[in-house]
Amino acid sequence: IVSGIGKSAIIGNKIVATLNSTGTPSIFMHAAEAIHGDLGIVQNDDIIILLSKSGNTPEIKNLIPFIKQRKISIISITSEPNSYLAKNSDYFLNSHIEIEACINNLAPTTSTTVQLVIGDAIAICLSELNGFNKNDFAKHHPGGMLGKKLYLKAIDIMSVNPKTIGINTLAYDALQLMEQNNISQMIVVDNANYVGIVHIHEIIKEGLV
Repeated sequence: IVSGIGKSAIIGNKIVATLNSTGTPSIFMHAAEAIHGDLGIVQNDDIIILLSKSGNTPEIKNLIPFIKQRKISIISITSEPNSYLAKNSDYFLNSHIEIEACINNLAPTTSTTVQLVIGDAIAICLSELNGFNKNDFAKHHPGGMLGKKLYLKAIDIMSVNPKTIGINTLAYDALQLMEQNNISQMIVVDNANYVGIVHIHEIIKEGLV
């Protein structure tokens, strides 16, 4: 479980996404919502990662005693080793920075980047310890170009009953057949021998219809 508030909450959500996609099931719990019912997410033997730059954020401080009642491990990512969060964690990861990139040294910029780096490092270390490989990665990413590259097979996207046309079939007639069968391409044959594939885009491009 990853928790935080403000900009740290946004970073926490990204860490959760990386953990999930690299083989470590996780969930985000907003620190403010936690004490209004979301603590039901927390189960025995869970591990919670709390993010806070100062380590003294009121919502985080209010949350910690209730987490400790569950007797689960707390990992803190904070830049203040003497903060309430750091002192009440089982494991403290120091995200100390000298100054924010913000010209006023106010908006969380450098500090959130450091939090993100630490979160990514945790996710990748866990994936290595769990022996998470390319095949496992593909199962978690079936969508998009990444999923297609790793997981999708040609048979998954080919027509179940591919239609064929003769090499001398008029383009207009081929288009009519495509529309009737709700397909976008057809196999071209000459005396039962494969010649190629004609695609609806090619017909339109050549101005044949």
